[in-house]
Amino acid sequence: MPELVGVLHGRLGEVIDISVNWSLSENMPDLNSRHWQNKHQHLMAVTGRDASANLLVVPSLTPGTLASLLLRIAAGMPLSAEHQATPLFRTAIEIVDAARGDAALRMPAAKDVARPRARRT
Repeated sequence: MPELVGVLHGRLGEVIDISVNWSLSENMPDLNSRHWQNKHQHLMAVTGRDASANLLVVPSLTPGTLASLLLRIAAGMPLSAEHQATPLFRTAIEIVDAARGDAALRMPAAKDVARPRARRT
């Protein structure tokens, strides 16, 4: 967690709050099967002094190709037409869309959590 806070500090300002939308007794959704559709995605809302972000938690057992697609789609990074023509891409889109829906329902929107503030000089 300290490494995550360190990385986000540069983008969000001093991290002042981290919240999650799951309990310790709840299992991570299994993205390797269609069972993820019956569970909400695990998200972290990180609030900094200057901005905030919702982060999708990708389980460690997720295959590398799917994890890569999830991260690129969630970050709004471009993907080749070749990647977009695959069933795995459609699965990744469905997972990210479900996470965005979960974020809207379960976590405050980033714009509602912290508004950018002028930096002190």
